[in-house]
Amino acid sequence: MRKRCVICGGEQDTRIYEGYDICTECADLMEDIMGEYFLKVVSQSAKDSKGGYAMHLWDMKIHESDYIRIKQDIERHHRHIRESVMRELAGEDNESRRRYLTRLLADIEWLEENLDFYHHYFENHYLCPTCGGSLFRNYIVEENGDWFLIRCAGCDGIVKKYFLPAIHRFAHVKKRD
Repeated sequence: MRKRCVICGGEQDTRIYEGYDICTECADLMEDIMGEYFLKVVSQSAKDSKGGYAMHLWDMKIHESDYIRIKQDIERHHRHIRESVMRELAGEDNESRRRYLTRLLADIEWLEENLDFYHHYFENHYLCPTCGGSLFRNYIVEENGDWFLIRCAGCDGIVKKYFLPAIHRFAHVKKRD
């Protein structure tokens, strides 16, 4: 007997996240949510970084401080994305789009009750897996059609790839030259 998805109750067809029974559809939506959050956190950290002695101190921090940055804005992110989805849902007539937004809202609600998922999801995403550099200062965002890639600026390795539908373009995503 197959396990049920902890978010929607549907049949879990494959295990995307180790230790979490989340179906493929909910996992795809989770990637949309986490991708936006991750990009906001690393881009804000880059803006906060100054230079000179502040940059030296930044470089001296251990990677756990990077993880703390990921966790500090979770509640604000939930509130922001929930409000955005609710506004879209209220004015949406397209049934397919309404279904997407309703499922997205279910993922958001599950995340609000399961904050430990952030640790699981991001534990390998705040350092470059190739060179070990912190992505909070050394990253490149590349838009490629309906996808965006987060690359390490130090070694150019792909750290994460997110689907970015045309209706959800982020103002801070820059095209790579």
